Amino acid sequence: AAIAKIEAEPVDCADYDVLLKADFPAIEVQRVRVPEDADDGGGEFWFSMAGLLLYCLQRAAVNLWPKRAAVAVEALFGDGGDLLRKIDSSTSGVCVGLLCPWDGHREVWSWRQAVGPTGHRRCRAEEASLAAAQGA
Repeated sequence: AAIAKIEAEPVDCADYDVLLKADFPAIEVQRVRVPEDADDGGGEFWFSMAGLLLYCLQRAAVNLWPKRAAVAVEALFGDGGDLLRKIDSSTSGVCVGLLCPWDGHREVWSWRQAVGPTGHRRCRAEEASLAAAQGA
């Protein structure tokens, strides 16, 4: 029900096509630097501990695919060390794990799988292009 209530407003922005608006509070994100020797190769990433809210927003964005969706977030600042210690994920946050409290059903959901390999490659190419433009 929460996913169906998320609205998409068109935006005049080169990087995104729509802005997602939800009835729930903005998710909190924090920039975390993962060591280069980590399983995923390390680097800087945005992390959120709000898995269920992130799942709802990602599902809404996938429903709009191939439009590029953005969402307003609450950016937290700090060294990221505390958050990095709390991250207990075998997927480094790439997937969202869900557990139904009523029947114990477990599901792992990934927007990358939902849009397929072609969509995932397009996103990676656009991220690299944006990073290069910001570095210039």
